[in-house]
Amino acid sequence: MGQQKRKKKFNDLLLPIILVIAVLPFVVRLISYDTGLSNYSWNSDFDVVHDFFSYYKSCAFLFVSFASFIIIIPYILLKKSSIKSMRSSLFLGIFAVLAIISTIFSVQSKSSITGGMEHFENIFILLGYLIMLIYTYQMEKKEEDYRSILKAFLISLAIIGIIGSFQMIGMDLLYNRWIQKLVIPHTDWMAYIGNMKSYLSNNAVSLTLFNPNFTSVYLAMVIPFLITLLLPDSDKFEHKKPKILSERERIGISILIVLLTILLFKTYSRTGLLALAVSLIVLAIFHGMLLICRWKQCIIIMICSILLFTVIDSFNDFRYMKKLKGTIKSFGDDQEIPTLDEILTKEQGVFIVMEGEGITVSITGDDDSSASLIFNASGKDITDSYNTESNHLMMNNFENVSFRIQNLEGKDYIFCEINKITWKFYQDETDGYIYINDFGKRDHLIKIEQFGIKGLEDIGSGRGYIWSRTIPIVKDTLLIGTGPDTFLYVFPQSDYVGKANNCKTPVTLIERPHNMYLMTGVQTGMISLIALIAFYLIYLLQSIRIYKRITLSSLKERMGFGCFIATVSFMVSGFFNDSSIQTTPLFVVMLGLGMDINYQIKGNHGIK
Repeated sequence: MGQQKRKKKFNDLLLPIILVIAVLPFVVRLISYDTGLSNYSWNSDFDVVHDFFSYYKSCAFLFVSFASFIIIIPYILLKKSSIKSMRSSLFLGIFAVLAIISTIFSVQSKSSITGGMEHFENIFILLGYLIMLIYTYQMEKKEEDYRSILKAFLISLAIIGIIGSFQMIGMDLLYNRWIQKLVIPHTDWMAYIGNMKSYLSNNAVSLTLFNPNFTSVYLAMVIPFLITLLLPDSDKFEHKKPKILSERERIGISILIVLLTILLFKTYSRTGLLALAVSLIVLAIFHGMLLICRWKQCIIIMICSILLFTVIDSFNDFRYMKKLKGTIKSFGDDQEIPTLDEILTKEQGVFIVMEGEGITVSITGDDDSSASLIFNASGKDITDSYNTESNHLMMNNFENVSFRIQNLEGKDYIFCEINKITWKFYQDETDGYIYINDFGKRDHLIKIEQFGIKGLEDIGSGRGYIWSRTIPIVKDTLLIGTGPDTFLYVFPQSDYVGKANNCKTPVTLIERPHNMYLMTGVQTGMISLIALIAFYLIYLLQSIRIYKRITLSSLKERMGFGCFIATVSFMVSGFFNDSSIQTTPLFVVMLGLGMDINYQIKGNHGIK
């Protein structure tokens, strides 16, 4: 009985925080739904999507954030005297108001309210992020509460390590029939059990976080957080108190760091590697003296990391190194610029530009004569340059382009083959020349507005192309955005030429900008983006002031510093990846914890 009385009681108010960081990543459940995109010319008529990793995560997060909202309101009212400063939250309020306004005036209200395809970051999820941030920040915590949070988080990461290890050896646990029965509704067992491989990524580690990119963002936050826990104790601290972590805990965390680093390598994401590198540099800047004192160990760790990276990459034909080499090459002068510049469908013909040289091709003929092609360049008829036997135009930039006429169902079509891609056009009596895309749908090819980074579209696996088409959209979203989860609808999906040059096919669907800042600027407006950046900068500057002065003499202080480094990693990743229900919940909780610990440290150390 005496021991039971001395046992510390678990703080139930920590449950929402623990659910977000330790349970939410594992929410996996199949849902099939109609996206409604069949109504658009740039999408197939078949628009049923199967989702395992996003929809139910968003539902679970909504439940937790709503519960947190119900708890935090009376908590704030009852504990007015102990409520922490909320001055910087003015910027969060600005973001929330603009997000709501953007939802009201959304270009696709349903998507903004219920969530977009495979993304599900609707207005309620965005507000849920703010609620969880405030909840994590405001909830009063004792020293043992931080240890409880850390313990739950470490257990979660150990499970993640196990899942990732099985994926590395080609034995994804989600392929197990018993697990499939848990994640697939009973009504869909006949259709999906045993057939999940076609719906899951199997070329890189993705854990239960949808894809390797999101996994890399997640791991790049977690690894530096764990490393801060293992920083050597200062000599002054060692003589005063017991070590922050026991030897067993340090060994366990060390093993976890090694395993998660291997998993990060196996995502083959350059973004994750960059974010991890930046966060470790920031860590070294703040506590370089502690590391210098252990310089031998640091050198050994660096050498082992390089060797580990090389060995792992060698097993996969140096895939990572090839991607890094491709990134460097994409900035070089020898970058191969696509030969096809532009195709426009006009009333008088199809205008095609190859390496700056343009021609117009059209069909002539009537009911009494067979159709033929007519070519025009700069107002001059150049039809004589067309070889009817080879179907090629004898012009320098068009020598490898073939043109032909084909009659289908009584209608004459122009077939043009450029760089192994066939373009199909016909003349409509009312609308002029029309493009028929790979879905068999009509569309006009119009001039696409783009930001001038010609030749750099291939940066970041085609991210340069997406950014070049997204930046012009921002000029129309300075005050309010197009609405949460609406990027898919405002991106120029009819940019078939741009997609042909930079994506797998001319009808590749661009669902997100692969840049968190551009996504926010477009969907909720540039002012909302500025408000979020300003809020984070306040936290960043506050953390810099704090952690350059203290020696990390307690677990709480180390967790605070780890949260700071983890959020830096996330903000770096944001330049190349989007906010997502897979990664952002962990970020907002770490940001809330970091703010909470900063507030306490300032009070204890008299830091302003």
